Amino acid sequence: MIGVVSFTDPRETALSDEREKAIMEKHNYIIKELSEFEVLDINKELGKPRNGIFGINSIKEAITAGRIAKERGVSGVIIGL
Repeated sequence: MIGVVSFTDPRETALSDEREKAIMEKHNYIIKELSEFEVLDINKELGKPRNGIFGINSIKEAITAGRIAKERGVSGVIIGL
């Protein structure tokens, strides 16, 4: 299984709807391109988007993402920044 996860800038002053939309579009494109494989959408597992933010933007979410990947037994992770 391949995990796909995307991060965003954690600073509240740096939030941008356009950037979050672009991150989400690229994230979903990668998942679509990997459709022949078993893919775990880690952002989706985290309930993203939430409050207009698609990317992981806190240490707590990053730790939770790592735990999800470990629990689900992913073999590799594609990370979007």
